[in-house]
Amino acid sequence: MGSDTADEDDKEIEYLPAKQNSETEETAERLYNFAERYMLNSRETKIMKKMVGGDDTVKKIAESLGISERTCERNITSIYEKTATKSRAALLILFLGSDSETTH
Repeated sequence: MGSDTADEDDKEIEYLPAKQNSETEETAERLYNFAERYMLNSRETKIMKKMVGGDDTVKKIAESLGISERTCERNITSIYEKTATKSRAALLILFLGSDSETTH
């Protein structure tokens, strides 16, 4: 009987990474489509990925990409211009709603 519980636990552990992987792939595909739709360049797409992933400051994003904060700020401004948004919140709302536009 005890081994049945262990087997169920193993199945759950195996399932969770697959689910996370699937969500990561969906986010990557959404990001690719978003970047293509709004003609984001490579660096802008990388910055967008960091923003979507939860990096909450320009400093964190810049450090993780090995660029200056000023360069990062300029790229974020460019993303806002290309997407006709004025804030990170508006940008993320647009991004999150972008999936429904492409699938219907």
